[in-house]
Order: sequence, then C-alpha cells, then structure tokens
Amino acid sequence: MITDSPLLTGALPARPSDLPLPFYYVILSGNGLTSLPNEAWTIHGLDVSNNNIDGDIPSTMNDSPNMVELSLEGNQFTGSINEVLNMDSIEELSLADNMFSGTLSTTMGPNVYILDISNNNFEGSVPSEWCTAFGNQDYSALAISGNELLTEFPGCLCDNVDVFYYSSAQTCTGTSCDNCPLSVEGDIVVIDSSRRTLADS
Repeated sequence: MITDSPLLTGALPARPSDLPLPFYYVILSGNGLTSLPNEAWTIHGLDVSNNNIDGDIPSTMNDSPNMVELSLEGNQFTGSINEVLNMDSIEELSLADNMFSGTLSTTMGPNVYILDISNNNFEGSVPSEWCTAFGNQDYSALAISGNELLTEFPGCLCDNVDVFYYSSAQTCTGTSCDNCPLSVEGDIVVIDSSRRTLADS
C-alpha cells in the first residue's frame, strides 16, 4: 500500500505474469501516477485516487471479473463511464473530480449500490432506469452534484436511493420530488431518507 505522498510517478507498469498476487486490494492514492496499464485486473479493489492520470479508462478494465470497488476520483480522466458502470462485478464506483463527459447509460451493473460521479462534465439528465437499479439494493448512495450540464434527475431517485447528493441547480422531474427530506450544505442538497441503514443490510 502506497499512499499520501508522491512515491510513484509516471505510468503504472503492467504486472509481470510470474508475479504472485496474494492480496485483494491495491491502494495507490496520492501518488504521481499518469496512466494505468491496459490490462485486466484480477484483484477485488483498486484505488488510484488523487494522482495525475488522464485519458479514457482503459478498455481492459471492463474485463476484470473480480473488481468490486474502483476509485478513480481526483484525476483527469476523460471520456465515457458507461462501460465500467455496466461491469457485472462492480459494487462501489467513485469517479468524482475528473473530466468524464457525455450522457449517462440507462443501464448499470446489477450490483452497483454506491456511485459518485460528482464534479465532472456529464450532460443531459439522470436516466429514470437508475431508480429501479438502486431500489433493488439493500442500501444505496448516489452523488451527482457539480455537473453543470447534468441538469435533471427523476424524482423516483428520492424514494429509491438512501443517501443522495445533488446540486441545488439540478432540477427534480416527475413524481416524488416533494417526498424528500432535504438539508442544504452550500449549493449541495443532501437527501438522507433513512429508508434503510447499513446495519439492516
């Protein structure tokens, strides 16, 4: 585990095929990495937050069948997130504070229950299909704030997501918009429905 100081810089090298991998999570946050290897990962979790990585998410990331947690926040990633969002294994996905863009996929992986896409360049509206996807989980959390061009979200998210962060400039549409207990932190609206708790899951 290497964290909190720029000990690693440049491109993260591919793992040699003969190197054993006796751990589940790789934490490389707070370094000076600039790219990820274009290979599938066999680990369960990867944290490369707060580095200097840019460009698209490597397409081979989608071929990582055991990846449960992925944290890419605080980099300069660009492009779409729709392929990684639809990974079958992924459960927790933190993509905040990058430069991802485009419209959001109507589908997502069946196990996603925590998703942070705040402070990016997404546009359009949050798909109503996400209500069902999050509603199928025992607990769920979603953050969409800080996307100036992502202007709308469906009111059903207020019923189906336990903890929901969005910007006050983003508009709720459809039904259930009046059903959300709200607290305001600056220009961020926080909805905590207390519909379920982690202890109940």
